[in-house]
Amino acid sequence: TKEPDLKNACSVEWNGYYVLAVNNKAYILDGNSVKENTRQFSSDYCYRCYHWDNIPAVALMEHDGDLWFGSADGRICRFNTDINGIYKYNDDGKPIVAQWATKADDDGDFMLRKTLIKKGSGVMIKPYMRSSVRVLVRSDKECFPRLIKYSTMDIWNWEDIDFNRLEFSSNDAPRVVPFNTKIKKYITLQIIVENNALNEGFGVYGIIKRYIVGNYVKS
Repeated sequence: TKEPDLKNACSVEWNGYYVLAVNNKAYILDGNSVKENTRQFSSDYCYRCYHWDNIPAVALMEHDGDLWFGSADGRICRFNTDINGIYKYNDDGKPIVAQWATKADDDGDFMLRKTLIKKGSGVMIKPYMRSSVRVLVRSDKECFPRLIKYSTMDIWNWEDIDFNRLEFSSNDAPRVVPFNTKIKKYITLQIIVENNALNEGFGVYGIIKRYIVGNYVKS
C-alpha cells in the first residue's frame, strides 16, 4: 500500500540498516543481507525487510551506534540498547507484536489441490529466557487466519521464574515446533508465526511445509 505524505518522510543509515519513517511507521532494509540467496530473484540486490509501527518519528539520527528520533510534539527519543533481561522486549510497557508470514502459496500449481499432512511440517524458533509462538494458517477457503499451534520456548533462568510455565531446559539451541495439523484440499495456504506476549523475545529460523498433491481444481 502506498503511503501518503511521502514529502514528510525521514530516513537514516543505522548499523547497516536503512530506516525510513513516515506516518507513525518505519520501514527497514537490512543492508547486511545484500545478495543473500540471490538465485531466487532476478536482481543482484535483495534485502531482508522489516516493518515497525508506533514510531512517531519526524526526524531520525544515528549517534554513537544508537538510533534517535524526534516527534512532532517535541520529544527526543532513543531506541533502548541498555535494558537487560526480558524487560527489553516491550514497547513502553506494551507487547511488541512480531509476525512472520509466508505468501498465500499455491506450491507452484494453482490448478492442483494439495493436503498438508499431519507429520513433517513445523517451524524452527530461537528460544529466549521467555518466549512463545503462535502458529496460524489461512487457506483459500478461509476469510481469516486460524490458530493451529501454541508453544512456549523458555530458557531456565533463576532470575525470572514463572511457576505457571516451568521449563527446566537451559539449552539455548534452536527448537522445532511441529504443527501436527492436517489441512485438506487447499489451493493456496499461508502460514503465519507470531508472538504478541509482553516481555518475550522472538526469533524465527525457518518454516517447513510438507504436503501431498491431489486432484485438479474443478469449477
